[in-house]
Amino acid sequence: MLAGLRFDLLRDREPAGVIEAVSWILGTSPGPGTGRREGPDSRELALCELCAAECLIAEGSGEAAPPLREVCAQLRVRYVPALSGDPGYGLGVFKTLRWALGETPIAPMRLPLRGPGGRVIGKDQVFAALAGKGMDPGEARQSAREMVADSQRLADLVRVRSAVGPVS
Repeated sequence: MLAGLRFDLLRDREPAGVIEAVSWILGTSPGPGTGRREGPDSRELALCELCAAECLIAEGSGEAAPPLREVCAQLRVRYVPALSGDPGYGLGVFKTLRWALGETPIAPMRLPLRGPGGRVIGKDQVFAALAGKGMDPGEARQSAREMVADSQRLADLVRVRSAVGPVS
């Protein structure tokens, strides 16, 4: 939802990559790095899509692309060439797949801070977490206020977007 809003408003290609990677994971879109029709039924397949995303990123940087064909062979996944021409999109796919594969705890974009029940967490919970990590209490209080305000703005964007539908 947030990626869609960011894409709609800014026409930024990175959230487009996030959207397509999530859609592939959910089984509603082709592979985000290759366009392959197979769904994400194995870690190996997801790693090949991740490699294809790296190829997209490399294309825009002038750096050498990773050896996708060899990665596919090593992982015993049918080779499908990487899509081409969109490094920003590739970065969104790369960040999303790394996160989905558990290779990084960092989400592909900022998300609302939510508790186990799905509710946006409040200042007291954030403060307790920050203070528990040894942050100065005054700094922790200020950081908690800022983090919760930012989180609430993101949650409000999701709520408004859900009620309004796509932005044109």
